[in-house]
Amino acid sequence: MQRIRVVETDLQFRRPISVRRKTTGFTLHWQGVLPLGYDLARVDADRINGWHIERPGWAGCGYHYILLTNGTIERGRPRWGQGAHDEGENAEKMGICVVYRDFPTMVQLEPLCGLLAELHEIYHLFPEPKTIKGHKDDEPPETPTECPGPGLYNMLPAIRQWTKELY
Repeated sequence: MQRIRVVETDLQFRRPISVRRKTTGFTLHWQGVLPLGYDLARVDADRINGWHIERPGWAGCGYHYILLTNGTIERGRPRWGQGAHDEGENAEKMGICVVYRDFPTMVQLEPLCGLLAELHEIYHLFPEPKTIKGHKDDEPPETPTECPGPGLYNMLPAIRQWTKELY
């Protein structure tokens, strides 16, 4: 059952993307802290792809989906591809980046939960805490991160509940 629409971006990567052989969950991210006054409406899959290509050794956008400030969901990596968003988890988890400043908006939360419900259905998973995590949940102590930012991270219990209701 399709709950959401994903805008295909046909991003170009520096090298071929490996196939993800198993999917056990979904990791939520944000774009990170940007300079004061930076227009978040400028952050999309293409811009993130450019940022990631600039990093040595990166093929391109590490996330599978990017949720824009207006609620649009754009494709990052192909759904079948292995991500590059959460070291040690990329072989089994898909990455979703939510673009926001302080808190995601309701305009974003509805498509996010719809996307998560649809992905859980596609991969035959039941929405629960172990299948919907924030990036910092899986990071080892030697490489801590604030991702997915406090606004999104504090909303994870509600996001899991809303996803269950849509499942």
